[in-house]
Amino acid sequence: MTPSADRFSGDSVQSQVKGLLAAGRARKPASNEPRSGIGTEQTSPGSTQSANTLLQSQPPVPDCVRQAINSREDVLGSKTGVYAGKSAYLVVVPDADDKARVTAYVVDAKCVHQQSDSAGEVLMTQSFPRS
Repeated sequence: MTPSADRFSGDSVQSQVKGLLAAGRARKPASNEPRSGIGTEQTSPGSTQSANTLLQSQPPVPDCVRQAINSREDVLGSKTGVYAGKSAYLVVVPDADDKARVTAYVVDAKCVHQQSDSAGEVLMTQSFPRS
C-alpha cells in the first residue's frame, strides 16, 4: 500500500477508524444512567412520533455502499471523505471472524449518484483492533 493510499480525507484510515469508534462509544449512554424520554411515549399534540423515534441506532449508509461491503453486521461508524482522489464512504463494522477487531471499508461514493441499483466499488478493506 502506498503512503497516500492509506489516507482518508488527509488522515490515516486507522486514525479515522479510531475516531469513529470513539464517537460511537460517546453516543451510547451508559446503561446505569437515566435516559430522559426513553421508554416513554412523550409526544406533542398531533404528533405520531415518540421520543424514541428521534434516536438513530446507526449512521446512515446508502444502499449501494451497504451492498458493496456485503455485511449484515451493524455499522459501528461511517463518514464521507476523499480516498485516493475519489469521493468515498468509510464504513466500520465488527469483524465477522474476530470480535476483538473491526473491519473498515472504503467504498467509492460514485454509486450514490448513479440511477442504477448496482453496488459501489470497494477501494480498500482493512481490519483493525477494536480498542
